[in-house]
Amino acid sequence: MALRMLKLFSFRAVSPKGRLVGYQVESYKGLMRIPVRSRHCMSFNDMLEFRREQAQKSVVIQVYSDHSYNHLTKLCNEYGPIKETLYYTTPTDLHFILVEFEKKESARKIMESGSFGQKMPPVPCVSPFLWMRASSIKSSEKDDVCPKPVQDSEAKKEILLQNLHEAQSFSDQIKSLYNLTAMGELGIRLRFLTSRQLELALSGAFPFCKALPFGSSVNGFGKAGCDLDLVLQLGGMEEGQETKTEGARLVYHNKNSQSSNGRALVQRHMEVLADFMQHFLPGFSNIQRILHARVPIIKSKHNLTLIECDISMTNMTALHMSEFLYLMGEIDNRVRPLVFVIKRWAQATGLTNPTPGRWVSNFSLTLLTLFYLQKKEVLPSLGTLIRLAGPNDKRFTAEGVNCSFLRDLSNLALSKNKDDLETLLKGFFEFYSTFDYGSRGLSLVTGNEIPKADHSPLFIENPLERYLNVSKNISMEETVRLKVELQNALWITEQALEEVTSVKKDLKWGLIKLLAGPNSAAFKMPKPKTFRLVEMQDLFAEDSSVSHPQPLVKVKGSNKVNHKRR
Repeated sequence: MALRMLKLFSFRAVSPKGRLVGYQVESYKGLMRIPVRSRHCMSFNDMLEFRREQAQKSVVIQVYSDHSYNHLTKLCNEYGPIKETLYYTTPTDLHFILVEFEKKESARKIMESGSFGQKMPPVPCVSPFLWMRASSIKSSEKDDVCPKPVQDSEAKKEILLQNLHEAQSFSDQIKSLYNLTAMGELGIRLRFLTSRQLELALSGAFPFCKALPFGSSVNGFGKAGCDLDLVLQLGGMEEGQETKTEGARLVYHNKNSQSSNGRALVQRHMEVLADFMQHFLPGFSNIQRILHARVPIIKSKHNLTLIECDISMTNMTALHMSEFLYLMGEIDNRVRPLVFVIKRWAQATGLTNPTPGRWVSNFSLTLLTLFYLQKKEVLPSLGTLIRLAGPNDKRFTAEGVNCSFLRDLSNLALSKNKDDLETLLKGFFEFYSTFDYGSRGLSLVTGNEIPKADHSPLFIENPLERYLNVSKNISMEETVRLKVELQNALWITEQALEEVTSVKKDLKWGLIKLLAGPNSAAFKMPKPKTFRLVEMQDLFAEDSSVSHPQPLVKVKGSNKVNHKRR
């Protein structure tokens, strides 16, 4: 499905502290691009509250077709002024319009005004997802022009290739890839509205509950169409925090827990939640209970927003990790494009896999990129943010995990590193193709290599839970393959940069060559006439000064192989 756009959206938000924060959604050759950082970056908590408030003022209404747009906007205006509309379709040719009102009261009124059709369902459920009946009265007025649909998916491969080919430089190609594949405004809004639906359904019994998105949906590194990760807090507060009831003479009755095992209690609660979603909440389907994992989750699909959703109840550390990654992306505008192109390269070469297993994950790749940028002094270490933290930055989970670090970046010094994206990308491949994986690990807390704390082939210290190895799942075979692909990528990047310098652009120049891997349908290329061999004994050489293996070129008409210098 193509990512198409008709309108330009812009909005301004005021943080709780009264500081004006500007965010803007611009078009890029007719395509949606995600918000860009302003001079005063919005804090993670302010961003969450802004998006949650947007969802509280919004509803999604299914219509017969785009010709219903005029009738729908007239109907919605009866309940209050409309601030914004977003129109999207599904692969099954269903039509939806997301309507954001100026006030929350308008969204509440329109939900209360809805009916349940000709026949009342056994268990009626009110939610922000409705559908509009066709009017029996024919209007003689001419319909307004409906905005073209915006989709929460990547651009078509033809559009990707065209924009990459027309870019002026390798760095511009990286920026184009980021703009065309990152999650757009519609994707963000639909994820927060899905969270709002769950929150609203439970608010009758749990008035303080919160359904908070975390992971790629909010950290700024999510691509279009990515999954929605949610942590559900029935108390609506930080784990371990106590409620303030001073002076209250009336106290609610509560159900006392019959289980002393906290994990078993969480599993029971999630079992009940899964049944509730399956039987009562419209849109949620394909409910899967994965309750015996280290972090119990419920997997589901939302048929009205086309979003895959994972829900947990005890994963507050992941929310703070999302905040750390969000801040890293906000510090420098080169961070997210670089992470995107590295993840796309790993996908093209088959290093990553949609299903969990022994291979490198996108999360590990993100941390590898951030660590490299710390070494290049583009980003500060987490230890620096911890040292600069103030009293308002203190965060502890119920399990005792210390998640305290600086949240306000306004006084953080800017990086003196001015390398462009192509230089940083080449440096990434060069740094990790010679890294000593055998004895050294990576710490984003110190921003330096550390001795490995276990015997895993690849050791990346979890920045918040430092006793954990983020990459413990990666096998020796996959670590070897990672290093081989890094060396090959370095060679391809060097060649591509030389071609750009000598103006030898063809249809497959620059970044297109790098992404033309066996798993990349968008960047398929003919097999090259040359091949490269890597000496296995050099892969884990203790001496980091071992030179890169040179590509070997087969002489035409002969079985001999000659070394050819770059």
